[in-house]
Amino acid sequence: MTTDRCPACNAAVPAGAEWCTLCYTVLRVRETVPAAPAVAVARPAAPVTLSASLPPDPILDAPVDRAPAVARVPADGWPCLGCGALVPLADNACSQCGRPFLPTDDRPSLALPGVGDLGRMERGQRIVVSVILGLAVTGFLVALAFIGGSVL
Repeated sequence: MTTDRCPACNAAVPAGAEWCTLCYTVLRVRETVPAAPAVAVARPAAPVTLSASLPPDPILDAPVDRAPAVARVPADGWPCLGCGALVPLADNACSQCGRPFLPTDDRPSLALPGVGDLGRMERGQRIVVSVILGLAVTGFLVALAFIGGSVL
């Protein structure tokens, strides 16, 4: 697949794309449309007047075929989520607070009170904890059934 570059933001776009997926600039070549022949339109008997015509809004009525000025500004860095500082793109960690760009701990915490973090335990330790918790739950259910059966 061949790619071209967007003239507004310099993003890679597929060849023949109609618009840029990054800044929404229209990329298709504008075709000149021949003028349509004049058609007679029936006019109402009384002229219709608007009580208050609004002036054009510069934001809402602006053309949308150009990228906003913000999209043309190159990124100077990434914002740190810890302290909010702007860090250069070449750095992997914030120079002010030391927070990494991407988290280094890819495992979720499986910490249980009184037991510890199951994700950081060895396989044998997890098996022992599972057996003990299974026996405790089974004992609780048997005791609950015994008490419930003697009450009824």
